[in-house]
Amino acid sequence: MDKIRNWKSLNEFFNVLNKNVEYVVLRNYEEFIEGEFNVSHPDIDILCRDSRELIMIAESTTRTSNSKDLIHQQIMIDEKIVALDVRHVGDGYYDDLWEENMLKKRVVINDFCYVLDEENYFYSLLYHALVQKRFVSGDYQLRLTKMAEKLNIKRTYSPVSIETLQSYMREKNYLFTYPEYLGGITNFEHVDKDMIKKDIFRTIRKCIYLLKNKIKIII
Repeated sequence: MDKIRNWKSLNEFFNVLNKNVEYVVLRNYEEFIEGEFNVSHPDIDILCRDSRELIMIAESTTRTSNSKDLIHQQIMIDEKIVALDVRHVGDGYYDDLWEENMLKKRVVINDFCYVLDEENYFYSLLYHALVQKRFVSGDYQLRLTKMAEKLNIKRTYSPVSIETLQSYMREKNYLFTYPEYLGGITNFEHVDKDMIKKDIFRTIRKCIYLLKNKIKIII
């Protein structure tokens, strides 16, 4: 592993980011804001304007064998390795317009770090649980239910459902997107196909990637 900077604390790390980078923590900041990480979510998920800029400021390094991997990074906090997942505007992790709004509406929590406002947090976490995971885990189900109650989200369907997510995305003109990173999960099985962004290049690349994986399994 390449030598990386040892940040004294998360507070020091975010203090530098706050002054130099346009970013927002996407989720699970509740676990590490006190300096501890939840076993189920032991990483920091960040959306930024420019991945290379954030990586340079964070002095992070890839945690994979691919030296060009700008997503799966790692930093050192008080001599301990912490995983850092870096997403950037335009990468298809979420709809481009949605990513722009996430950065635009970010808020500071406890003078510590930038996080999503409550509305974006709920719906982006719902998207993450339903689309970027194979199934909704128990802790996300519980958290989303509590968040919906706090936001007083009242829709025809259950708050934790693809229908609730799609209704919101239609209102905001957001689309389901194929991310530029091929290895991620894209669970579009129950998604309204008319709401999937027509990106032929990324769609073909994703199909080829999945086909190759199936061939490897068969062999």
